[in-house]
Amino acid sequence: VLELDFAIDRDGLVDPTHAARYKELGDWITACYGTPVAATGGSDMQLLLNITKPVAVDRVQLQEDQAHGQRVRAFVIEYVTASNQTWTPWFTGTSIGNKVIRIDSTGAKNATAVRARFTAAVAQPMLLQFAVFAPCPSG
Repeated sequence: VLELDFAIDRDGLVDPTHAARYKELGDWITACYGTPVAATGGSDMQLLLNITKPVAVDRVQLQEDQAHGQRVRAFVIEYVTASNQTWTPWFTGTSIGNKVIRIDSTGAKNATAVRARFTAAVAQPMLLQFAVFAPCPSG
């Protein structure tokens, strides 16, 4: 959870130096999550992302379609690389809700494919987005 406190003065204005920092944060978030390496959505117990050119990815985003309720109760994210064609577990979870982002703290994976398997659900999963992202720029 990220909680931000925006400093607003008595006149309801934001100090220009604070506004510049807020813009820097927004730009960084856009650089991290603006363009996924690969993305899809759909309604199935498994979703697959084929990555045409192996690239380093270190984060996964899942977003359920909340118009149909929270359906997923458990999931597994797995990946394969060019040198290891065996599906390797990467992340597990018990709920997605509106959106969940998982970041690999051990380092990026040079994946050629990533899949999400929904191992428990109260109804057919309906995802607006399943996406993988390259590491965020440092800064």
